[in-house]
Amino acid sequence: PQAAVLESVAACVERRIGGAVIFASGFSEAGEEGRAKQSELAATAREGGLAIDGPNCLGFVNYLERVPLTFDHADPDLVSGSGVALIGQSGAMIGVIRGGLAARGIPMAFAISTGNEAVTSAEDFLAELVDDERIRMVVLFIEQIRRPRLFLELVARARVQGKPVVMMHPGRTARAQASAQSHTGALAGDYAVMRTVLQHHAVVVVDKLDELFDVAALLARWPDPPTLGAAVVTNSGAFRGVALDFSEEVDLDFPALQPATCDVIKAWFPPFAGVGNPLDIMTLGFTKPDIFGQASKALLDDPGIGSLIASFVAGAPNLHTPKSKSMLPVITASKKPVAFVMMGDEQPLTDEFRSAVRASGVPLFRSPERAMRAMASITRYGRSLQALKEARPEPAVPPVSLREGGPVPEYRGKSHLAAAGISVPAGALARSAGEAQDIAARIGYPVVLKAQAAALTHKSDVGGVIVNIVDAAALDAAWNRLHADIGRARPELALDGVLVERMAKPGLELVVG
Repeated sequence: PQAAVLESVAACVERRIGGAVIFASGFSEAGEEGRAKQSELAATAREGGLAIDGPNCLGFVNYLERVPLTFDHADPDLVSGSGVALIGQSGAMIGVIRGGLAARGIPMAFAISTGNEAVTSAEDFLAELVDDERIRMVVLFIEQIRRPRLFLELVARARVQGKPVVMMHPGRTARAQASAQSHTGALAGDYAVMRTVLQHHAVVVVDKLDELFDVAALLARWPDPPTLGAAVVTNSGAFRGVALDFSEEVDLDFPALQPATCDVIKAWFPPFAGVGNPLDIMTLGFTKPDIFGQASKALLDDPGIGSLIASFVAGAPNLHTPKSKSMLPVITASKKPVAFVMMGDEQPLTDEFRSAVRASGVPLFRSPERAMRAMASITRYGRSLQALKEARPEPAVPPVSLREGGPVPEYRGKSHLAAAGISVPAGALARSAGEAQDIAARIGYPVVLKAQAAALTHKSDVGGVIVNIVDAAALDAAWNRLHADIGRARPELALDGVLVERMAKPGLELVVG
């Protein structure tokens, strides 16, 4: 119980125990008093070199060495020689996700609940596991990233080793952020910023639990994600329209098929049948069940296609097994991801069909929308990986020293940007009308004048900006007008000078600050 935790932690330190798991709640998630107790607990543990998982956690299970330090059901059947490292703050959600992944036949390596993270955090467990060759994929349910820089370094290590990182991070809304704080004491940051940064670093960020299960299932089978768009094959003409509509919603493109691919498929189709992407095989499967696999293979062989969504009407029970016999050899041989969909939601499928699919390790979907959403996610992941590989090395940026506090004049700020290799408009600071004329002659007209002083943060309000100066005569007049206007509005202000810059061409403007 919570009342005995502090004493127990002190006893562990005294006995030089290396680590402890604290299941008890009533700490930082329970208000000011609980936060004070957690701070005391953490201080005692750190001073004594005691690593703590928790408090307010479900513990962890090491499936590889069969070590269950949890009060939850450990499910020993999930043991395999390698598998997923599942890490998250919420014990309940770790249990849910572990069960969902197991139902998809995905083996577990570790399932770790970190709770309030008083001493150790998700980053510590990830650091310990990311280089383990038995870890094939990392799945995270994170309510707060406490050490973003370390987290990104660990993600990069996983990326280099070809290990996908799939993450769900609740907290898109203010109410969800408040819920996270009351649950594990986590303080969530700006969700949009977090998501953008992580996707740039090729983390697969998902918004829904079912998307997490679906993405993990595809990546467990095909860890090398596609960069090209998807093909769709179906036996329903109406579903083509459904697929085209939903593809725009999830941003999954369906490329046109290569002429050679169309020629192969046309040989199997009647003359009146159209061939395209999505591809409708119509009713040919009733008399030629091999068409399911043949058409799928033709689409997968197309060099312009990165993945396949094979979404079929299940039909009568006697039609289920012919589909699996035709499709499974093609899917298992494919290096491109395939989402095998038997539409119909809870419509029963025969035991023979289900057993064959489970034995093959092929992910089975009952919802084509879920399949397309998951394929869109792993395609974005593939493109993020590709962009990182093609990215130019980051330039070495010299350290910037801003000795004075407060606002920095524009001309000084731009000198720092230029030193860091960031382009700024051609120009320089002028302290006299003659210097302004020399600068304008060097950089070319039209130019702009901007008054410069640390105390002048809103130049336009006092007439401190004059644009589109086209020649030397206009420059003299603008110089005099600028100083006169500022003298009337801010007579006490001493300018550093006036920034003379070449006018930029019209375009989009981005303010960073």
